[in-house]
Amino acid sequence: MTIHTNSFLAHRQLSNKQRRRLLILSIYKNSNTPLTDREVAIRAGFKDMNKVRPRITEMKEEGILSEHGKIKSPVTKRLVRCVVYAPVIPTDLFGGGFNG
Repeated sequence: MTIHTNSFLAHRQLSNKQRRRLLILSIYKNSNTPLTDREVAIRAGFKDMNKVRPRITEMKEEGILSEHGKIKSPVTKRLVRCVVYAPVIPTDLFGGGFNG
C-alpha cells in the first residue's frame, strides 16, 4: 500500500502532542476492555505515564474517552481510573428533539 503524498506531508506536520493523541486514541479503539493510564503507557511504549495522562484527560474532557470506573493497581496498590473509548453522541442534533 502506498501513502499519498498529501497524507505523508500532513502526518509530518503533526506535533508530538497530536501524534501522541492519535496513538493513545488508536490504543483505546483497538482495546476490548477499559484501560488504566499505565496500561496505555505500556502499550504506547512509554515508561513515563505523564506522556499519556494529560492527553487522556483532554480526551475525557472532550467527550472522546469516558471513565469506566476504578481498579486497584497491581503496581501501586492504589485505586486508579479505567477509561474506554466512548465518544459522547449528542442526543438532540437538530434542536427540536427526536420524534422517531
